Amino acid sequence: MKRLEPWTRDEIVSRFREAGDTVKRLPRAKGPAMYGSGWPQIVQDARDAYGYTEAKIALPAPSPRAIDRTYEVFSWFRFFDGDVDEMRAVWLCAGCGLSFASAARTMGVSRATIRSRAWAGVERVVGGLNRSSTVAAN
Repeated sequence: MKRLEPWTRDEIVSRFREAGDTVKRLPRAKGPAMYGSGWPQIVQDARDAYGYTEAKIALPAPSPRAIDRTYEVFSWFRFFDGDVDEMRAVWLCAGCGLSFASAARTMGVSRATIRSRAWAGVERVVGGLNRSSTVAAN
């Protein structure tokens, strides 16, 4: 499907955010269950049986379309041309939804540095997508 209108910065950020949410909701690989059992867990305490403990709520699995859009977002990393710091800044801020301060602590740089890297990376993706869509349209 061809895109007629140019990509915007807000669209790119929301797609990265959706991809981060999709990755969080994917089921974890548990590996081989060598000594596992197919039986349910045994109730060890009567309070566990009647709901006195905190409920564990699992996130729902992502839809197949959300997974496809996540793969599309992962293909956008080609626009970074090997700039790993910019790529990590975009993923931490836009994909994982971290604040600039939290992402700066994670990467060991200042808040201004992470903000400039993240926005420069988003602009790089916007430019790359808009260039590739105009080439495909011609």
